[in-house]
Amino acid sequence: LWANNDAGSIFRVNINSEDTTDTDGASPVDDLYLNVTEIAVGAGHQLSTLVTPTGRSPLLLTHHATDQTVSVVNVDPAAPTFMTVTQTIALGIDNVPHGITFSPLNHHVYVGIERGPLALGVLDAADDALASHHMAAGVGVGQLPVGGPVAVDLSTHGDQPAGRWVFSAGYRAGIEGTAGQGYLSVIDASMANAVVEVVALGDARVGAIQISHLTVDNQ
Repeated sequence: LWANNDAGSIFRVNINSEDTTDTDGASPVDDLYLNVTEIAVGAGHQLSTLVTPTGRSPLLLTHHATDQTVSVVNVDPAAPTFMTVTQTIALGIDNVPHGITFSPLNHHVYVGIERGPLALGVLDAADDALASHHMAAGVGVGQLPVGGPVAVDLSTHGDQPAGRWVFSAGYRAGIEGTAGQGYLSVIDASMANAVVEVVALGDARVGAIQISHLTVDNQ
């Protein structure tokens, strides 16, 4: 279990127990059960996502609003760099993050930028250096007007693979007393991160995106 701490660190709490159940029927508990490890990372408000690229060590990526960076922590127990920060990625000047998620379809990590010239930071987890493919904010066709909270749809139905749809929300403040404008954008990870839909939400700020999967008439 991983917990964010806006004071500049993250915590790992071991909730796994590998011992077999005792003969008296007691729950198995090993010496490291509930052991807490603190790892120093960047400064500012944090959000994290677990990244599991095929054929590579799993990673925990954490963004930092003050430093405007992303810390990369190796979380593979078999790796010599287990539970260490292996990389710190700069998002660029004045790009304040507030949202992070991962798509298993294209192995991209999406970092929502709520303030700055970028709308979405995109990192390729299939690349050792986590090469960036950032998306600038803009009002033109095929652009994201603004970024912020992000989420990936991990459902599968029909021929739709898990991780295809990426959702990004954001808010543009009004000028001189005028109302602001919120947006919800839809990105297709199977089409080189093409922005396929932008929905205007009116004067509404989205704090988080949650995806609910419902079955209707067995569809």
